[in-house]
Amino acid sequence: MTGAMSKVLTVFVEESKVHKQVLYKIIKLHNWKIKHFNFQFTQPTIQTET
Repeated sequence: MTGAMSKVLTVFVEESKVHKQVLYKIIKLHNWKIKHFNFQFTQPTIQTET
């Protein structure tokens, strides 16, 4: 029983680590997309002003 429980716990911990990494990557990618979009969005207005 305890062996099975510890096995489940270790698997759970490993999965949560992977989940956090995936979330972190998604957040980084999302932030990059926002910056990229803002850059694309502001770029034409700068070009038309000059």
